[in-house]
Amino acid sequence: MREHISKISLFFAVIASVIGLGHIWRFPYLMGSNGGSAFLILYLIAVFILGVPLIFFELYLGQKHKTTVICLFKNLFKNKLAIFIPILFLVVSFFILTYYSVVTSWTLGYAMMAPFGFHSFSSYLGSILMFIAFFLTLFFLYLVVKFGLNKGIDKLNKYASLLFVIFLVVLFGYACSSPGFIKAIHYLFSINLSLINYKVVVFAFAHALFSLSLGLGILLTYSSYSDKENLNPTIYGVVGINIIVSLIVGVIIYSYLYSFGLSETAGPKLIFEVLPLIFNNLPLLGLVFFLLVFFAGFTSMISMFELIISSLKDNLNLARRKLDRVFILLLTLFCLLPLLYYDSIEVLDAIFGSYLTIFCALIFLASIIFFTKEFSFLRRRVYKLYHYLFYIDILVLIVLFVISFFI
Repeated sequence: MREHISKISLFFAVIASVIGLGHIWRFPYLMGSNGGSAFLILYLIAVFILGVPLIFFELYLGQKHKTTVICLFKNLFKNKLAIFIPILFLVVSFFILTYYSVVTSWTLGYAMMAPFGFHSFSSYLGSILMFIAFFLTLFFLYLVVKFGLNKGIDKLNKYASLLFVIFLVVLFGYACSSPGFIKAIHYLFSINLSLINYKVVVFAFAHALFSLSLGLGILLTYSSYSDKENLNPTIYGVVGINIIVSLIVGVIIYSYLYSFGLSETAGPKLIFEVLPLIFNNLPLLGLVFFLLVFFAGFTSMISMFELIISSLKDNLNLARRKLDRVFILLLTLFCLLPLLYYDSIEVLDAIFGSYLTIFCALIFLASIIFFTKEFSFLRRRVYKLYHYLFYIDILVLIVLFVISFFI
């Protein structure tokens, strides 16, 4: 019998999945490497074009079928080969989790470093502290999931996400008075269409999927634990918070980046060069902030972990505790590449976080729309808009997938 979570718990579970390192770490570095305001404009467009209908898509399927992505495809498709589609989702999620876990562990390492003074990012890489933080992160992951959805994940989601957003708002206030604030606003919001190219389009739309945890069955898994309800409040609440947090983080990071004369194109290490400069003379605040960033990333790790473990458990009918242990060991092994080789993270993020995320979202949506009767009810007035948006999204995802081959 599946566990049950309330409407408010579902909302916080989705928020915690959405608000993570995708905002504080991935969004600033991708924007800096892909045209600044050009990336931001395309990203905001993508959140509405792809985000709104696809959030509905996953939440509805989870609430209706009360199952995870593998069992869903087994139930809806008679062809046994269809099982390879959700297996692809799990493989992509797993490889995202490998480098995502490493970056999350960096935030824990910087929290541990804060009371004693920050070192440069290059000196942190390969240090004893880096390894300690990494293994502690995976150990914490094991402990949290061991206590079950309601006891572990749910409580952590509610409080960590709320504290993180509050702290971001406070930091935003200080950023507004920083020397680099005006330049950051100009960088973020000045319209320069000449900077738009194939790469910017693909990465901006892919990040909309990534930041909203879409296309891999993560939201489907969470909603499978909740009762049927009107999904629109949850959808627009999640989208609104996603946009607000993205803009706040962008202003914070780039205000201080320009205040300290750093480069926008630093890549995945961007926030680990900017944020320590903010907290160098405020060690306690630095400790609190990096802990909150850690929890934001950590809850997203839990979302991906829950997606994979729940799917395997439902499909293979194996004991949850045994799966948890085996999966943690497997994850530790595959994390060694991004942990030991920093340059591999940007490559892995492009392949799994962008290109394959687009492909997974495409085949997830298209296979359900064209080969099942799941959405015949969308012609009713309340959901009629989604009926049309799904077909637009399929076309958009096909174009993005084709364009990705030319980057």
